[in-house]
Amino acid sequence: MLLEVEKTKDKITIKPKGDFNYALNKDFQESFKNESPDLNYVVDMGRVTFIDSSGIGMLLILREHTGGRSDIQLINSSEAVRNALKLVHYDLLFQIV
Repeated sequence: MLLEVEKTKDKITIKPKGDFNYALNKDFQESFKNESPDLNYVVDMGRVTFIDSSGIGMLLILREHTGGRSDIQLINSSEAVRNALKLVHYDLLFQIV
């Protein structure tokens, strides 16, 4: 599986692995679609080696699920992934830690 999900009563941590692209779309959206938008969401990018426009779009779908909250954390990103996120100004939409 290229995606792991850890759930607690107040937080969901989504851990994609490898290329964060359209191949993960269904699993990524399934990981939160039936969950409360009020939970804390964390996307652990530590095992992501590449992100394309589909991956960037999936993060936006997660943000829309939460009602546009900007407290979703993107953690452990490599420098290359972090630079891609900043290039599209996602540092304004998410907490990149």
